[in-house]
Amino acid sequence: MKNENSNKAYIGTVFTALLFLVFILCALFSILIGARVYKNINMRNQNNFDNYITLQYVANKIRQGDVEGGIKVEMIEGSSVLEIFQKIQEDVYVTKIYTYNGNLMEILSKADAKFALSDGVIITDSDNLQFYLKDNYINITSAGDNGEDIVLKIRSGDNYYE
Repeated sequence: MKNENSNKAYIGTVFTALLFLVFILCALFSILIGARVYKNINMRNQNNFDNYITLQYVANKIRQGDVEGGIKVEMIEGSSVLEIFQKIQEDVYVTKIYTYNGNLMEILSKADAKFALSDGVIITDSDNLQFYLKDNYINITSAGDNGEDIVLKIRSGDNYYE
């Protein structure tokens, strides 16, 4: 009888220990899954924020340069390039905004100066941006997983500095 009671106590102890182990494993897996979900949400939010900041930067540059004949889009070396013209005294300068090697780039030069896409200054990391200008509307589209676009109306006309 004593042997029977000790076997029951041993089985009860083993059962309790196994139940506790299952509880600990479930808690651990819940924490690991929660950490992965948090990491994915945080990464997605960061990508959305970066994308938003890039689009807003370009939109503000367009708003600043929105003078008559001040906005143009052209293809250079297979990339869509936004050109924002400004006249300073007697000279015409152009700010060119484009993406190159995963970066948003910008360069300011005289309008007739030649340049390569690699000559620009890195503004921020960015997926490929495409610029489309039609009927006084400019559409800025970002590629990638979280691709977004923004449409702006050019209010000052469509004649360019020549």
